[in-house]
Amino acid sequence: MNKLFKILISVLAGINVIIEILTPIILAAIWINISPIDNWKEILIYSFGGLASFFRAIRVGWFKGW
Repeated sequence: MNKLFKILISVLAGINVIIEILTPIILAAIWINISPIDNWKEILIYSFGGLASFFRAIRVGWFKGW
């Protein structure tokens, strides 16, 4: 039972990390689909979402070697 519990916790932690990292991109996509904005503003919002996701990935520890 202990191994099964560890596997379950590991899977849930992995899902949590993926959702935490992808949240800014998902919010940017929702914001762009809801509000009518120009083309260059879409690029700007997606850029901010991507940079926020990159920052979260660094904070989580994916790119600690840099």
